[in-house]
Amino acid sequence: MTTAKILTVVVLVLLAGSIAVIGFMYMRSSFRPSPAPGAIATSTEQEKKDFTNEAEKSPAPLSSRVVVTSPQAKQHVEQTFTVAGVAPGPWFFEAQFPMQVRDMEGNVVGRATATAQGEWMTEKQVTFTAMMQIDATFHGEAILILMKDNPSGMPEHDDAIELSITVD
Repeated sequence: MTTAKILTVVVLVLLAGSIAVIGFMYMRSSFRPSPAPGAIATSTEQEKKDFTNEAEKSPAPLSSRVVVTSPQAKQHVEQTFTVAGVAPGPWFFEAQFPMQVRDMEGNVVGRATATAQGEWMTEKQVTFTAMMQIDATFHGEAILILMKDNPSGMPEHDDAIELSITVD
C-alpha cells in the first residue's frame, strides 16, 4: 500500500468515527426543534405537573442548613473571636471549610478555616469551630462569610452564607 492510500484510509476512518460520535451525541441530547414562528406554546396538564414535581424535588442549597451559633447577627466582636455552629457534612472538604470577614467595601480584613469537630463525611449536621483574627487596623461594620469548601473550583458548586457583625 502506498503512503497516499494509507493516509486516505486513516482520514476516512477518522471522519467516520467523528460522524459516529456526533450522531451519538445528537441522539443522546435533549434536542427539540424550535416552534414555528408565530406558534403558540402550550403545555399539557401532565407537563405542568411534571415540571412542578421536578421543582419540588430540587434540593435546597446546603447554605440553608448552616447555623452559626457564635457570633450572632449584628453582634459586636473583638479583633479575635470564635466562630461556631453546625453545617451539613458536604459543606466540608477534608474536615474544613474557609471563611472570611470583609469590610463594607468588600476588602478582606480577616480569614480563618473552620474545622469539623466530629465525623464530617456524612449528610448530617456537623459541629464546627474557627478562630477568626481581624486585621489590627480594622474597626467597624463587616460581613462574616462562611463558604462551602469547593475544591473543584467550579462556580456551580459554590455556596456561602453571610452574617453582619461589628468589629470593636
